[in-house]
Amino acid sequence: MVNSKDLFQSPPAKKMARTPPPSPGKSKIRIKNRFDPLQVEEMETGTPGAEEQSTGHSQDTTERKSPPERPPPPIVIHGKAKDHAALLQFCKKQAGENFTIKYTRERTIISTKTRKEYNSIKEKMEQDELEYHTYTTREEKTHAFVLHGLDKGPEIPELVAEMKEKGVDLINMYEMKNTQRPLFLVITGKYETLNSISKKCPALSHIRVSFHRYVKKTRITQCHRCQEWGHATSNCRVKPKCLKCAEGHWTRDCEIGEDATPKCANCGGPHTANNLNCPVYQKRVQYINERVAHEDDKAGRKPTRYIPAPAPKTNAWTRAPTMQPQPVPPTAASHWPALSQRYPHQPQEPPRAPQPPRAPQPQVPPKPQGTMTTAETLAQLSQACKRLDQLVDLSKMLKAVVDLTTLLEGCTDPTSKFMTVFEFTQNLHTYGF
Repeated sequence: MVNSKDLFQSPPAKKMARTPPPSPGKSKIRIKNRFDPLQVEEMETGTPGAEEQSTGHSQDTTERKSPPERPPPPIVIHGKAKDHAALLQFCKKQAGENFTIKYTRERTIISTKTRKEYNSIKEKMEQDELEYHTYTTREEKTHAFVLHGLDKGPEIPELVAEMKEKGVDLINMYEMKNTQRPLFLVITGKYETLNSISKKCPALSHIRVSFHRYVKKTRITQCHRCQEWGHATSNCRVKPKCLKCAEGHWTRDCEIGEDATPKCANCGGPHTANNLNCPVYQKRVQYINERVAHEDDKAGRKPTRYIPAPAPKTNAWTRAPTMQPQPVPPTAASHWPALSQRYPHQPQEPPRAPQPPRAPQPQVPPKPQGTMTTAETLAQLSQACKRLDQLVDLSKMLKAVVDLTTLLEGCTDPTSKFMTVFEFTQNLHTYGF
């Protein structure tokens, strides 16, 4: 009996990609993967039954045609076929005539028409330990949610048992790493939604919790088994490779220290395999962008990629030039009559003659508090009043304060007080200020 593993030869070792790093400002990545395991799909709803006729006889209803079965995802074998005839014989034995084969530089892709042939080929390859990967089918799709609120909660087996008792279609549950607070990744079936799981489990172990959608940091799925981009770990049957050193072991079993230089399993560069600046990842992103742009042009759609807005011509954060105060025309004072005309009951003093400037008095430094006598305090207060009188006319200021106080005493509400103060400040020139 021929082993299918002997029909293929392993692909050669990968070389360092020479793709230059991407320039800043590129468009966002838009990916449409029909085998994405986290894609939300809505359940199909049936059509209502036919209504009965008015004669009392029920109307014959035709059976609704089920949608055609979608073809299963392809099976990508890591290696080239040594003998095409032997490969055809192997595929015909498992799938009959319902398959096609496509050869690439390093891979062999087998596509089948029905799920039966797909499962038959997969089972045979797993028995022969053949290295391959595939994609998630519609029936195997899952949803991922992040569980918050269990800072001091029960263990994961207890949480799994409680969620299943409450009717959650739970597949698996993991504790997330490198988080500030304890978070858990909940994997459910494709029919479980954020609304349904939140209603079923508002609390776990009498602790109020909340669920959020899991958002991946990268737009392209990476396999944590072989470290390649484009398929999930659950669909990969390739020998494991380390994320840090690219050797043939799992990443959790790697013994290199943090000071050691890592090695990429995809390009061989001095970085880990999940680095987004890896030339292999950037080349794949560029290919996806070009493919999306080609599909948009072919369908006549406007590009949905991110296009940055042009830079503004002026900086919005620069301060505007300060406005220069405009001189008040001399006729503006005629619109505001003097207070003596508006309030004739107030006596008006004749204007005082301007006083000649006084010579500045020498300043006497104050003594510490508690050591000055009453006479010294009065002398210091007298000197301060003389200095203030040199700057402003105290008698005019006192007269204005007395008049304003008298006017405010006649006001009854805050609005009249405000208008009185406003009009009073507009007529301060009548006091000689």
